[in-house]
Amino acid sequence: MNNSLKKQRGMTGTNIVLMLIGICSVVIMVLRIVPVYMNHGKVVSALEGIKNSTDIQTANKDEIMKRLNDRFGMNQVDRKDIAPENIELTKEGDYVKLQITYQSEAPIISNMSVLMKFDDFIEVGGTPQ
Repeated sequence: MNNSLKKQRGMTGTNIVLMLIGICSVVIMVLRIVPVYMNHGKVVSALEGIKNSTDIQTANKDEIMKRLNDRFGMNQVDRKDIAPENIELTKEGDYVKLQITYQSEAPIISNMSVLMKFDDFIEVGGTPQ
């Protein structure tokens, strides 16, 4: 009897199936969530581009919003979650604050989804008055 126990090695069929289900679940989640974070990276890159503009402090609000929209176009930002009311622009003298607050939902399987919230801003110039 001791000899037969030494010959039994490896995983059972049930364990293999459970392991494959777990691996597939993780892969599906990663494939659904990664594009949302890649799009968020493009939004952050657009904000940094605006921040690094040389004449951002002298531009008016309309010019700044046009530049932001141009950068969104260049970076191919998916704007389905970023409505105009999610963008807040404060300009007082040479102080500029541009804040984008939005949330994105990524469907996983059937009625399950993941909600991700983002809040990014840049500040340029002196202090607000």
